[in-house]
Amino acid sequence: MPEALWFGSTFGVFTAAFFLALGYIYGDAKRRQKPAWAWVIAAFLIPNFIGFILYFLFRGPLLGPCRSCGKPIRGGEAFCSHCGYSQGS
Repeated sequence: MPEALWFGSTFGVFTAAFFLALGYIYGDAKRRQKPAWAWVIAAFLIPNFIGFILYFLFRGPLLGPCRSCGKPIRGGEAFCSHCGYSQGS
């Protein structure tokens, strides 16, 4: 019986960690303005954690709003690519 208990708890921990990682991908993709459900499905269906690795390779930078027009721009850019407003400090 201890082997079954050990297997069950190990399987449960790894399953919970897998689904928590999928939740992290969903939240991070939404924050980076990427297609969140597409990345979650890809990470779920591509085997051997390759889907997770692909997400972290291709997730892109965080985008912040322009101080003038509010359109998303990369953090650290000197000028907005939409309106040309200076983003300097």
